[in-house]
Amino acid sequence: MVAATPLSLDPATFLFCMAFFCYVMAAISLSTATTLGGNTLGLKEWATTMLVAGAAFSLFFLRGHAPDFLTVLVANTFIFFAPASAWAAYAKFFNIAAPRRLILALCYSGTVALCAIYFFHLPHRLIVFSVSVQVATLTALLIASIWPHVSWKTSSATWMSLAGLGALAIALCLRAWTVLFENAASVALLAKSPTQFGFFFAAALCILATSVGFILMAHEKQRTEILEASKRDGLTGLYTKTAFFDIAATLEEEEPYAVVMVDIDFFKGINDSFGHAAGDLAIGFCRIKHVDHSIEVDFCV
Repeated sequence: MVAATPLSLDPATFLFCMAFFCYVMAAISLSTATTLGGNTLGLKEWATTMLVAGAAFSLFFLRGHAPDFLTVLVANTFIFFAPASAWAAYAKFFNIAAPRRLILALCYSGTVALCAIYFFHLPHRLIVFSVSVQVATLTALLIASIWPHVSWKTSSATWMSLAGLGALAIALCLRAWTVLFENAASVALLAKSPTQFGFFFAAALCILATSVGFILMAHEKQRTEILEASKRDGLTGLYTKTAFFDIAATLEEEEPYAVVMVDIDFFKGINDSFGHAAGDLAIGFCRIKHVDHSIEVDFCV
């Protein structure tokens, strides 16, 4: 009778699973983006991030079975450009300008350093150190750019995504420290060491938290926009009667407020002379500014 072989998780299998997970997240992001219409809230860019990361993990998985040029140079180059794509996703979601020159400068400088290490046959641990530092720097800068746009009232999905990014940056810094001052062999790509498995698990959890958090962020923002649109008149942007009473019910008795009724003289003449389409167009020329629940109206009719 043959004894059953105990299950074991080797680094190559872990890399394959991480690649597969990234491809699944990319598919979910793309399918979600198609349901949002024109404004994809950065989901297409996030799908690109996951595809790039998945391609890198796939090439890492082939280490020893494919040319080193692919599994070392190309794979680590993909790792450089994954956070750059993540920058584009978060910038589009938060409607902020990403520092493209800085991002490209970091990516290209990292790629040049990687090529120099590879082609001059320098110690392989320098590649691990360089990639870890560069990606950690890009991730930290990404968090710094997002931070001014979040508050304590920000959704839990946003905090989940930021926590994933922060944990990933810390894990990469620890990996760079291990390579430089501790046992570099323990964090080699296919090393079966507790340190390497710990980093793999941390990276997987960070990618999971960041990806799920970003997709949930998009869902919540879409739901909020749909809910807000349902409360406003499509022509003027003013609150509907139902929304008005909902807001009025939340006002405190001590809180000062005012109710304003606006009437446009001789507006009926526009409808009678030029048709209701012209009347709608005239109303559409109103410039309406919303400040919390207050509204400033400047009519141009």
